[in-house]
This record gives sequence, C-alpha cells and structure tokens, in this order.
Amino acid sequence: MPCTLRAGPVAVLLGLALGCLALGPALGPGFVLVQDMVFVPDPVFTRFTFGLAGSAPRVVPSDAVVTALSWVLPADVVQKAILLGVFVLGCSGAALLVPSERLVPRLVAGTFYVWNPYVAERLLMGQWALLLGYAALPWVVRAAGSARRSAVAMAPAAAGGFAAMTITALTALATAAFPEGRAPWRARMAQVVRVAAVPAGFSLPWLVPTLLRPGVLTGDAIGVEAFAARADGPFGAVGSLLSLGGIWNAQAVPVGYDTVVGAVGRLVLCLAGIAGFAVARGLPYRRGLAVAAAAGFGIACLGVTAAGRAALGGLVEAWGGFAVFRDAQQFVAPLALLAAVG
Repeated sequence: MPCTLRAGPVAVLLGLALGCLALGPALGPGFVLVQDMVFVPDPVFTRFTFGLAGSAPRVVPSDAVVTALSWVLPADVVQKAILLGVFVLGCSGAALLVPSERLVPRLVAGTFYVWNPYVAERLLMGQWALLLGYAALPWVVRAAGSARRSAVAMAPAAAGGFAAMTITALTALATAAFPEGRAPWRARMAQVVRVAAVPAGFSLPWLVPTLLRPGVLTGDAIGVEAFAARADGPFGAVGSLLSLGGIWNAQAVPVGYDTVVGAVGRLVLCLAGIAGFAVARGLPYRRGLAVAAAAGFGIACLGVTAAGRAALGGLVEAWGGFAVFRDAQQFVAPLALLAAVG
C-alpha cells in the first residue's frame, strides 16, 4: 500500500514530463493541426457535431466534448490539456497496474505504455480521440470486476468515440469473462453482461444518430487494402505489429523505425515484455488481458493476408460499422498494455 500511494503521484509527474518531451513545441501558443487532429478557435455546436448531418458520426461525441470544454477554457488550451492528459492517464494507470512493492518497475511500465510506436504513430496521425481510450485501458482492466467502476474508467473512451470504445469494450469484456480463479460460469456471464452494459450505454451518442439516419452508415471493401497494417521496419507487417507499430500511413512513421538498430530494439523490448507477462503469477487480470491482447493482435493481422482482407471486405459491405476493423493496427492496444506490465 505505501508503494501504491507513492507510485500514483510520481507516475503522474512522470507522465506529465514524458508528455512535455513528446509534444515539445506543440505545447506552445496556438493550435496544432496534423492529419485527423483539427482544433479550431471558438467551436460551436451544429447538427454535424451530434451526427445529425453530413457523413457517418465519426466525430461523435468527441467534437461535442471539445466544444463544451472550449466554453470554459480557450480551445488551444483544451487541445494541449487533452494531449498531456493522454500521457498522464496512461502512465499512471499502467504504473498502478503493476503489483510490485518497488517503485521503479511501476515507472518502467508507465513509461513503456506511453512511450512506444503505437502512441508515436497515432499522435502523428492526429488521432487524439483514439489515444484517450488507449490511455484509459489500464484503468478499465483494474475496474473490470465492477460495472460502476468500469463506467468511470471507460469515460475517456466514451469521449473518444466509436473506435476508442470498441477497443475498450474488447479489453473490458475479456477481462470480465476470464478472471483468475475458478469462478462459476453463470457468475462470470452475469459479470460480462453487467460490464457490457457500460460500453453499450456509452455508445448511444453515436448509435442513436446512426439509427435515425440508416442510410449514412454504409461501407465498401475498397478501403480494406488501403488501411491494412504495413511493415514499418525490416521484419514485415507481423513483426511491425509485434513491435506495436505497423500503421498503414507511411507519413506517420517516425524517422529511424526502418533501421536495423531501431527495429531490433523495438521488437526485443516488446517481446521481453510479452515474455515477462507470460511467466508472471498472481495477476488478478492475467488471463483476461492475455485474451484481449491475443484477440486484438489477431484483428490487427486481418489485413496482412489476402484471405483476411477478403473476409474483412465482406463484413464491411454487410454492415458499415465493421469499417472500424479496417484500420486494424489500432487493436494492438491491449498488447501494448500487456507488454508494459510484463
């Protein structure tokens, strides 16, 4: 307990320091505009904000959250607070998830979780809303035994929107369904139902507009090839995914990832984390997080093979909501948490 009390504040400060180092000039005056991240001065609520106009409600409810916060603080300050919050929330959550009496292993886990290829590539894509859900994953795992605590832990993912909540739901349901110990089957299923109600409720802001406009959520298989995981180093697409990279956009790959030294370093660190987790004992969430990581990695590998792309294309054409699986690399998020803890 003393270590936990000390680890929390220290991990918060560490996350803040790592965020400042990663963001650098982005914390200066003004707005940062990069790919999907577009914050504007004095945003206003419109029908598009709530998914009642335009295309599919992909910005629901994240745009509404930013607009509401911008009534209280300047919009550029809101942007910087959200970006720093990703590092603080993720680092402190991963640190507290490690059951160690020592402070250093907790801080190592927190650092690994927010300072890796997944976070770097998604930042360069400007996908702050997805990273909100990513940052909250450790808290979701800690809260998986309680629907009430799960609601609080999933709030950042709820603000992030559909993709963030999909990854969060995968992790939460796996952790609830596969607890450590010999829980009765009915008790486990009852817990899964209680936990599943939380992301279902949080999904209503985008689900209701979708149901009100049934023709807006359509999909085709064209984007499956474009958004499939790509090799960002010499070890191929699967090796890149195991290194927590593999994003489809070459412009979002940091410099040096394709060098042998950089690629080997990333892969060795991730495999060491996975091996450490595999031999760990006494983690109350061990089985559930392992299932979530394996499922997420499997989804991430869907686009690597022609058969996987064909199957995913069929799903997307059957229902446009399956398009969330096209950018499948984002589903290695549970694997990143597993490696950080390991």
